[in-house]
Amino acid sequence: MGEDPKYTIKKIVDDITLKKDNEADDATLIFLYEGGPETLKELFASYDVVVTFGDAPVRPDRFMQDVAEHHPEVYPVTVQIIDKTGVTATKMMHKMKEQMRVIVEAAAQTSTYTLRIISETPGNRRVGGLYVWDTTYSIQYKDL
Repeated sequence: MGEDPKYTIKKIVDDITLKKDNEADDATLIFLYEGGPETLKELFASYDVVVTFGDAPVRPDRFMQDVAEHHPEVYPVTVQIIDKTGVTATKMMHKMKEQMRVIVEAAAQTSTYTLRIISETPGNRRVGGLYVWDTTYSIQYKDL
């Protein structure tokens, strides 16, 4: 049995590094699975960027009767950022968008799976007293 696709995607995205607005200081990023006990307020006290990984709904994919059935899964990966000293959420979100695209494209095809970003859904909202900018990347994982 292979590795959990959500873990595979997390390992790939874990390699992202960013600089703060001044382009000198490293931004602090945390990569975690959705549903933990932490609050956004607690996370943003220590981190500049919060990246969460969700579970994927699965839809079987079979176009011809004599072709093997595949189960492509689309995993939500959400990036959340707030404005704080040295971090402008819109600037950091743009940097993160560039990094997400580069890192997923670099890992797009192996001998066992393919990855691709099939959508990016940006948003911003007030959550728990914080004004949060977020983008959810829908990353398709498909076994070969």
